[in-house]
Amino acid sequence: MEQMRKHPYDHKGYEDAIIVEMESIKARGVLEPVDVKTAFLHANLDKELYVRVPTDLPCGGGTFRLRKAIYGIKQASRAWYKHLKGIMEGMGFHQSTADPGVYLKDAGTDQMVVVVTWVDDIVIASKQLHLVEEVEHGLEKDMQIKKQGDLKHHLGMEIQRQGNKILPTQKTYIEDVLYRFGMKSCMGQKVPMNSMNSKVKVTREAGEKLDKDGLRLYQEKVGSLQYLATCTRPDISFEVGLLGRFCKCPTTFHMELADQVLLYIAWTRDMGLKFGGRKPNFIAYSDSDFGGETDVRRSTTGFVCILNGGAVDWNSRLQQTVAVSTYEAEYQVA
Repeated sequence: MEQMRKHPYDHKGYEDAIIVEMESIKARGVLEPVDVKTAFLHANLDKELYVRVPTDLPCGGGTFRLRKAIYGIKQASRAWYKHLKGIMEGMGFHQSTADPGVYLKDAGTDQMVVVVTWVDDIVIASKQLHLVEEVEHGLEKDMQIKKQGDLKHHLGMEIQRQGNKILPTQKTYIEDVLYRFGMKSCMGQKVPMNSMNSKVKVTREAGEKLDKDGLRLYQEKVGSLQYLATCTRPDISFEVGLLGRFCKCPTTFHMELADQVLLYIAWTRDMGLKFGGRKPNFIAYSDSDFGGETDVRRSTTGFVCILNGGAVDWNSRLQQTVAVSTYEAEYQVA
């Protein structure tokens, strides 16, 4: 690829996201996770729904109207979202314009509080411990919560703090993935795909078609790698995007490529992101190849957004149309 171009930040839509990250990585800040017990059962339903109780239970055979959401109904997630949003707004928070799962409250200098939600997993961030405790007490008025102390694990990520730095990694998840596919004791390799420099082109027809069991195994490997590429490993984003193009009809060659990425994460299992230790600034890089996809000759776009030294957003994907020149491919990136 050509040398990546540097773009200054000028997008108002990222303002709230930048505030979230900058507040989270300040030195001596407080990051506390909270888990909501039986979250969906706290939410009121705004639709008229009825359930029939099984005959072997008390009051069995009867039909009852639901007043609260229960697990298994399609309205439950939406009802919980509205319920939690009402609670947060009642405590003076406003919803981020960049992410509806992020709530912010600014009461003055060093009084910022950020609440990040993922269904029933909540992280509260602030420079002041008493502000975090106020949010916890506010949540306890409406639901049962479990306080988990200082943030060390969240959504399959390990969170380490070193002074004014925060380092999210997924070493445990990687080891679980390697164990699942019988590769836990492998030596690993230093690059994600050795075949990218070989004479073998990565096409749909390369290799022999996998059987039904092989198809399922390939999809499981790509899905496991996708979670890594989404959370803490932008370095495998291109490779995972490439493997994902063949999920419908993979071959033995594609399986070999997937195994190579697994070997790479085995070698780099301690790698992750790092935030802090630098001047807070926002930088975006983007680039494109030209006709790198060998089946229909589409180009691949890649970008990464860096805040305070760490990547906060990235992606690698095929362009929607076929570019007829390098100029057109680069123009689509911009």
